[in-house]
Amino acid sequence: MLNNDTIAAISTPIGKGGIGIVRLSGPLSFQIGKKILKLSSSDNLLQTTSHTVLHGWLFDPERKISIDEVLVTLLREPKTYTREDMLEISCHGGEIALKEALALCMKNGARIAEPGEFTKRAFLNGRIDLSQAEAVLDIINSGAEKSLLAAAEQLQGGLGKRINEIKDSVINTVSQLEASVDFPEEELEFEKRENILKGLSSQVEKIDSLLSTERTGKILREGLTCSIVGKPNVGKSTLFNILLDEERSIVTPVPGTTRDFIKEEFSVDGFPLKLADTAGIAEMDDELGREGVRRSREQIKKSDFVIFLLDASRGLSDEDGKIFSLIESKEKIILLNKTDLPKKINTGILNTLINREKFIEVSLKEKKGVDEFLLEIKRIITGNNSGEFSAITINLRHKSLLEKTKESIRKAEKSIRDNLSEEFASFDLKEALNYLGEITGETYTEEILNRIFENFCIGK
Repeated sequence: MLNNDTIAAISTPIGKGGIGIVRLSGPLSFQIGKKILKLSSSDNLLQTTSHTVLHGWLFDPERKISIDEVLVTLLREPKTYTREDMLEISCHGGEIALKEALALCMKNGARIAEPGEFTKRAFLNGRIDLSQAEAVLDIINSGAEKSLLAAAEQLQGGLGKRINEIKDSVINTVSQLEASVDFPEEELEFEKRENILKGLSSQVEKIDSLLSTERTGKILREGLTCSIVGKPNVGKSTLFNILLDEERSIVTPVPGTTRDFIKEEFSVDGFPLKLADTAGIAEMDDELGREGVRRSREQIKKSDFVIFLLDASRGLSDEDGKIFSLIESKEKIILLNKTDLPKKINTGILNTLINREKFIEVSLKEKKGVDEFLLEIKRIITGNNSGEFSAITINLRHKSLLEKTKESIRKAEKSIRDNLSEEFASFDLKEALNYLGEITGETYTEEILNRIFENFCIGK
C-alpha cells in the first residue's frame, strides 16, 4: 500500500499566529525544497546533514519573487516521523503565507496529503503500531490532562506491550500443540495439558483486565455528559459557575433566570466533563418557559449522570418529587444547597422522596461542601471509590477484538479439556493471534486503515 508520492500539507491551524508549518514527506521533499527556497547560507539543501535548521526565503521560481522569510528543518530518513525524507517549512503564521507555501510545493512535484497520511506512513513504514497511531489522534483531541496522559502512554507503546505479552504466550502454546501433532510420540501428557490450560487462563485474565478499562477509555476520549437539574432558584447556575470557575451563567434572585440549557466542557481532577446548566423544571405560564423546560428534559435523557439540587431553606414541593421521578433511573449526585440559611427542609421526608440515597449538604454561596461533591463526581467518572484510573485504556475497536480473542481462547480450552485433537485448539489459538494482530496492525485491511485515519486532520 506504500507509494512513492511526495505529500505536503499545512500542519498548523489556519489563522493568525507566530508561526505556521508546511510539511513535506517523500522522496522528492529535498528537490522540491531546493526549487522553492533561497537559503541565506551557501549550504546545498540536497547535501545538508539531517536534523538541521536553515534560514532562508520562500521563493516562487516562476514569478521570481520572495514570499516569506522562513526556517527550514531538514530530516533524512529513517530517523523521521514517517521514516521518509521530510522537510518542514516554518513560515510566519498568516493564512496567505501558508497557502502560498503549500501551493508552491504542489506546483513543484508534491500532492496534497490525505487526512492522517503522515501518521499512516509512520505506521506502514513500521515506526509505530496501529494502537500508537490511534494514540496520536487521541493526543490531538485530548480535552483534559488525564486524557493526554493516557494517550501518551499508548503512544509510548503501553497497550502494544500488553498485547504482545499475550501474543507471545499464545504463540508458545501453539508451538507446544503443533509439536504434538507433528511428533505423535510427544503426545501431550496430563501435566502438560494442565499447564497449558493454566497458561491460557492467565491470558484470559489479562484480557479481562484490559476489557475493564474500556469505560475509562471512553470517558477519557469523549468525556461524560452531566446535567444540573432542579426547580427554579435552587442554585443551579451558581454551581455551574463554581465548577467552571467563571461567571458563565447569569445568577439572580429571580426564579427562572435560565430559560435554556447552557453547555460547557471542563475537567475534574484531569478528567473531561461536559456540563449542562438546565432551565428550572416547573410549570411555566409562557411559551418560552415551557420550551426551556422541554429542552431541559431532553438534555436529562442524553446525560450520563445528573446533579440534583434541592433548597434546604425551603420545604419540599411537588416539583421536587416530579424532578426526582424524571431522574430516578439515572446515576446521580444529590445536593442539599443553601445550608447557610435556616433549614426548613424535613430530612425524613427528603429520605423518603429520594429512596434514602446519599445526599451532600452544601452552601454554594460560601462554597462549603464543594470538595466532597467533587470527590463524588470523580468517583462516578472513574467507576470506583479510590478515584484512580489506568493509564492504559482501550477503545471500542480494541474491545471488539479482545472479546473475539477471549472467545477463541475459550474454545481452545474446551477442545483441550475434551481431549480433542490438538489441531482444534491450535486452530482457535491462531484465530486469537489474528485478532490480537489487528489491534497492533500486524494484520490489517485497507478498510480498517481508512476508518482510523479518516478522522485525522490533513497535516498529521
